Amino acid sequence: MSKGSDEERQKTLTTSVTPSSQLGAGHIVLSGQVTEQCVLYSALDAHIRCLRVAIPKDAVAHIHNDLADAALRMMERNMGVTITTANRVAF
Repeated sequence: MSKGSDEERQKTLTTSVTPSSQLGAGHIVLSGQVTEQCVLYSALDAHIRCLRVAIPKDAVAHIHNDLADAALRMMERNMGVTITTANRVAF
């Protein structure tokens, strides 16, 4: 069974997303899983795009508690991420 041409596969893999900064967003709130992986890399991605980031620590999940704690500290110290709680998120 043919999966299509390389060009067709590339079109399928390419997603067009308007950057947050082009939409006028200067601040994002991240939640989800996994703190020490996906959340960390999403925060870094936002940081290099000059977006302010807040992470409610009670709205993220982890695999390894010690790595999640270290990731939150790294994001706060190295990227200026605001670590807060869900009920204190400022928009």
